[in-house]
Amino acid sequence: MDTTLEQAAAVGDLLWPDFVEEGGAVFLRSGRRAAAAPLSSFTDLVDAECFVNHVHILDEFEHDAGLDAEPFWNSGHDDFKRAVTLAAIVAEAWAARLARDFPDQTFAVFATRDDNPIVRFHKVRPDLALYQDPRDIERLGDGSALMLRVEHGRVTQRIGHLATN
Repeated sequence: MDTTLEQAAAVGDLLWPDFVEEGGAVFLRSGRRAAAAPLSSFTDLVDAECFVNHVHILDEFEHDAGLDAEPFWNSGHDDFKRAVTLAAIVAEAWAARLARDFPDQTFAVFATRDDNPIVRFHKVRPDLALYQDPRDIERLGDGSALMLRVEHGRVTQRIGHLATN
């Protein structure tokens, strides 16, 4: 294996990120540094968290799944399939880290397959809708989305799954 320790550390940061709290929201530390917009520029805190707390898996690694025209990603390519599998792993890892670091808070962690596999999270707030309706994920049932609910220091609900087709 020719992976450097620097590369391994970057993967470790992706899988087990640091978080920062700001204005009642929880952010990926790396994402908040990159998105320095004030919280007031977002519609609400869910919008802010979903914008800051998302990672496009294919953007993080070299791969050969790119296409020159829409849909821009070859979903049948092995690298795309690997990215889908990694998105599910990242979602599980983020859920575990959030559960450990914020046992008294509730979060929703989402992983989506289509376009470019994406993982994101936000705090669950009783007055705001979830980023993606769990009923829609269940209704699709096609392996295009996964939602993990984190509360009481553990994952309490899994809806959907990611499939590589």
